[in-house]
Amino acid sequence: MIQFPRIIFIHQPHIGKGGLQLIDKRNIYVLSQFTKELITVELSPYNPKATNNFCIKLYNRLRMFLTKNVDCKAILENLQTEKENSLIFISHSLFGFYASNLRKKYNVNSKIVVFFHNVERDYHRNNLRQVKSYSNLQSYLLACLSEREVVQNSDFIIALNERDKALLVERYGDLNIGLLPTSFESRTIQRKFLKNERLKLLFVGTYFLSNKDGVEWLANNIAPYVNVDIYIVGSGMDKMKKQLSLFSNIHVFGEVSEAELEHYYLEADLFISTLFFGGGMKTKVAEAMMYGLPIIGTTETFQGYNFDISAIGLKSNSPQEIIDFIERVDNNRDLLEVYSKQAREIFVSDYSFDSSVMRMEAILESLNK
Repeated sequence: MIQFPRIIFIHQPHIGKGGLQLIDKRNIYVLSQFTKELITVELSPYNPKATNNFCIKLYNRLRMFLTKNVDCKAILENLQTEKENSLIFISHSLFGFYASNLRKKYNVNSKIVVFFHNVERDYHRNNLRQVKSYSNLQSYLLACLSEREVVQNSDFIIALNERDKALLVERYGDLNIGLLPTSFESRTIQRKFLKNERLKLLFVGTYFLSNKDGVEWLANNIAPYVNVDIYIVGSGMDKMKKQLSLFSNIHVFGEVSEAELEHYYLEADLFISTLFFGGGMKTKVAEAMMYGLPIIGTTETFQGYNFDISAIGLKSNSPQEIIDFIERVDNNRDLLEVYSKQAREIFVSDYSFDSSVMRMEAILESLNK
């Protein structure tokens, strides 16, 4: 197995809970298999001075946009001349100014690998379309410039799925780019589906635009037409409690502990994710598969998951198809056991940490060719 004397992992501050933190945690574990010295450096690309003052943050962003200059001291102090073969792993495409400064200003020779959680240019463009504000415009322009800089100044790019890879190639031309899908640490799971109780459906996600839209669609198009209980769980989701109180079979909970979240996964019969826009991969799908949960999801939900979805549940954007599927498994609970077993097997094979280590090994070996 290829080894680096030192790997420097650059990441954004982990505030709250969400897919970014989970993927960063996964990447740290995977990279630790290829070095005896992994150093994490926390930086804030859009707020380098770490201030909560809105005006100062806007000024810092404008200054960054115009000068492209950022403070790389925290990175440089971990690079030593005798360790020139170190690897710099940038965990987000918003760190483009750091990549360009390391290459052009400081002439760093270490290999630079950049991980794209999604294509930020598209993500911020969608935010700008939804809410037209100076702050969103500035974020969009910074994302465009940052991604261009990071593409031009890295040795290898890692994307989560084929869609993001195709977008990057379309925009920036031929790139050294590979795929490292979402994955989770495997656990031993004991679950049992109860045949005589009302079905429990679980939606997990933090409160932001895509999830909010998905929950509203679920409430309006599915909840009134099925005899099930639907649990909505995630940081900030309790903001929707009043709005969803009109639906007697929807139960809303905000942020929960890891132990409580595991309880929800183990108590549920089906995982449901009705998303219609976004980027990257939906980490909760892999997490649900790890727990052996059958899954109902939309086309967007399953972006990046390359297997026959019918083996673990249903992929559909049609309300009627989703309603019919729920009724079918409700009337034949043995199907839940079949989907559960297959979800777990696919998870272990393709979306566990062990599978990611093998993918990362191939990526890192390509750097030395």
